[in-house]
Amino acid sequence: MENIAQTNVYGFNNRFLTRGAILFPEGFRLLHYAKSIVRLNEETVNAFRQVEATGDIKIGMSNDYAQAFLTPVLKRFTHRYPQVEVEVEVEVLTADTRELGERADLNRFHSVIVSANSKLEDLDILRRDRLYWIGGADHHVHLEPRLPLALWSERCNWRTIGLAALAQTNRDYRIVHTTSNAPLLRSVVREGLAVTIGPKWYLGPSLILLDDMNRTWPPGEDRVGLKVLADEMTAPLEVFLNYLRSCFRNEGTLPMSRSSGRIPSLLAIGFKVLGQLERLGLIIGAER
Repeated sequence: MENIAQTNVYGFNNRFLTRGAILFPEGFRLLHYAKSIVRLNEETVNAFRQVEATGDIKIGMSNDYAQAFLTPVLKRFTHRYPQVEVEVEVEVLTADTRELGERADLNRFHSVIVSANSKLEDLDILRRDRLYWIGGADHHVHLEPRLPLALWSERCNWRTIGLAALAQTNRDYRIVHTTSNAPLLRSVVREGLAVTIGPKWYLGPSLILLDDMNRTWPPGEDRVGLKVLADEMTAPLEVFLNYLRSCFRNEGTLPMSRSSGRIPSLLAIGFKVLGQLERLGLIIGAER
């Protein structure tokens, strides 16, 4: 960065309680211009793309995956295609993911994201998640003789995998709560009413992995995939699905996109400066 600006743009402050890199005044100037370069490039490209960017996109996915992975996708996509409406339906797919291949109403979606056990053919596998038993950080209900469980609906694959793991050693349990509402399920577990099952990314405040349960009754893994149902692949739909693929495969983050082919030198400078500042902890990805 300092080769670009031909001056010192940042340093390190070890005084008092503040430690780490800090920007000098020239560094703030460089950051301002770097953001402007990247923003102007995006605005220029979008000005021409948006001529045909109309219509809507309808996506189906379960409640838990929508909360964990969808927000970065919507943020990036809305910035690029503000005239395209994105409708996300979660209730039906949260309640029933195993027999989707037999349902005639799937054609109302452009695409769905479902468990690989949904019996849908030609799934594009997005991720493989190891499942864990999860409990409240301040509670020990998993030690009760009859294990209390809070689970998703009967057709949820996580539920099926968890109950199968317990059945292998005849672990006694009782299901105290069934829901398709992710925040409610977390709340029940957080308050010590039950334990549940899910991947690591499902953890929230005051929720922990139950190591002893995961050693004794390891649940295994689940795979989730994307099924394209649209008759026609429009440009906005293709972009949206590519954003989804990237976010699912990058642990819920969406890397800064670059134009295909060779990046113009000025734009490359903008990306380089922002990338270096982010690695130094001077900005975060959302500030780009």
